[in-house]
Amino acid sequence: MIKRSEQQVIKKISIWLAYIALTLFFANCKAQPQTPQQIAGEYSKLVYLASQVIEEVNGAGRVELIEKIENSNLLADDSILGKIFQTIIRETLASRGLLSSTLTINQYNLSEQNWAYLQSIDTELYAANRSFYIYIHGVNVESTPNKRVAITIPQLQNLKQQIIELGDKHAIAIVSARLGEEIEEISLLKALSEYEYALPYLRKFDPLRPMETQMSSIRVHHWIADIYNDLQLHMAALEHGNVLLSLLSEEEKKPLYINPSIYALNKLGRFDEALKLSDEAIRRAERNKNDIELFISKMLKISVLTHRNQQQDGVTILKLSKQMEQLIGNQPNESLVMYLKLARALASAIEESKEVEFERIVKDYADQANSFMNNSNHPGDVSLTIYHNLRRLYELNGNYDKAFYFGKLYQSARVNYNSEHFGIGNITPIDSLTRDIEIAKFRNELSMQEKAELKKENLNLQLIIFIL
Repeated sequence: MIKRSEQQVIKKISIWLAYIALTLFFANCKAQPQTPQQIAGEYSKLVYLASQVIEEVNGAGRVELIEKIENSNLLADDSILGKIFQTIIRETLASRGLLSSTLTINQYNLSEQNWAYLQSIDTELYAANRSFYIYIHGVNVESTPNKRVAITIPQLQNLKQQIIELGDKHAIAIVSARLGEEIEEISLLKALSEYEYALPYLRKFDPLRPMETQMSSIRVHHWIADIYNDLQLHMAALEHGNVLLSLLSEEEKKPLYINPSIYALNKLGRFDEALKLSDEAIRRAERNKNDIELFISKMLKISVLTHRNQQQDGVTILKLSKQMEQLIGNQPNESLVMYLKLARALASAIEESKEVEFERIVKDYADQANSFMNNSNHPGDVSLTIYHNLRRLYELNGNYDKAFYFGKLYQSARVNYNSEHFGIGNITPIDSLTRDIEIAKFRNELSMQEKAELKKENLNLQLIIFIL
């Protein structure tokens, strides 16, 4: 019989041995090489970071990106995966002139065999990264959107068809959403068709698989709402705007996502609802102590008040515009500066400043807006906004001749915009993604049957020859 004291000693030794075993196990796990899927996933996260850096104005994430690249194995990896992801990241940084002389990233001519290897590892990761590569390579080859999409759209359509053959619904939706984004440059109705096609199979953004969920359901609802607003189908826009807000947590409800709903409510004359949304955005930004979000939220409220255009709203607009002035200071963001100058012009119109002073402030806004338009990927949208805002400014100032003039320019620009983007000949039917997969499977089955018939005929022929 083992004594209690001996039992305690044995127990302690057992625990100690178990601890050593677990330590060795985890150490061994760390020492184990990663699977190709894990490696591709880590490299894909670097691509996502690079895609975010090129959207930044001040490049705050660039240092973090370079640090993460240097701490990874990517730069020393000459495998197929290393070549693919080095090339994508190099193209991404080159698109905004962000390549660093201290960071050497190789670029390779990627073959179909290279891409096929990535697809064999993870179809969704392949779809996300290859579709993004097609877009970013197009940006580097052609600087103007119209020339770029002539290259990117056929390539994305071919990629979409390839993945339809594979039958992965989420992967198809990823490519379809990216294709819609490019088609939006030339046809909003065709873009809408692609977005609606993809939407049922898109997911919320997942930080563990950021590239695969970059084209998220939230993002696409936002784009669809914007298109319906452009079509002046504001009830449909509001429906997507409300779904968008329902998908977001309280902290995720940024002014950017609230904007489509407020715009639709303004056009529908539902100003109380629009004001409630803008006030909620202001309170949220104040609580988060985020000056830029607070600036944009106040601009949204000014938008509601100027659309409502009641006499008592002038004092509130003046107050808000002065608060916005204090919020961003010397912010280098071109769009924020443009909105600040618009707020100044609105304040000047309401204060009934001297005509010379008012015209100077309006010109300052127009110059900034035109500069922003020239650097925008969607100059047609910005042009319409400029004419619309100039008409509102002169209306508020009481100069109805100029308000009428810019109103006519807006109408003319709107007709041209509609004929380019909403032409009836551009409408394509919204196909079912599931139906496309079934057709692809059916086509493959027919092909297999034909091959079987040929094989059978060949065997019969061989038998006849043998008998002869």
